[in-house]
Amino acid sequence: MITRVPGQLPSISGAACHGDLVVTSGVICPDLLLPGMTPATTPDIRRQLDGALQALRDVLREAGSDLQYALRVEAYLARPADFPLWDSAFAAAWPAHPPARTTLVTGFALPVVLVELQAIAVRAPAEVRTQ
Repeated sequence: MITRVPGQLPSISGAACHGDLVVTSGVICPDLLLPGMTPATTPDIRRQLDGALQALRDVLREAGSDLQYALRVEAYLARPADFPLWDSAFAAAWPAHPPARTTLVTGFALPVVLVELQAIAVRAPAEVRTQ
């Protein structure tokens, strides 16, 4: 059976789960979804990375997982120059046993977005989920 976790928008699942497999949708810094956000008021890349990582953690936790159970992480960056900051944020989020990873530079439908993250993970062991 497939279960779903709510996403950042009503029309998008945050994650789809089957058995112990968790596949997330892309997440962005939640601040970017606030009304009135414009390129002039866009949070900088550090804040967007922190917000996107927290949003990814929140979706994974809602699905019974966490960052430490990520098998693969995909990052989409708007600017190649932000790669070193992403690399540092990745190392801080996964200091030991990092997941497989892909990083792409691309454009976004929302011009305020500088980073979007998605992951494939497994659910935490049952004894961890019940704590």
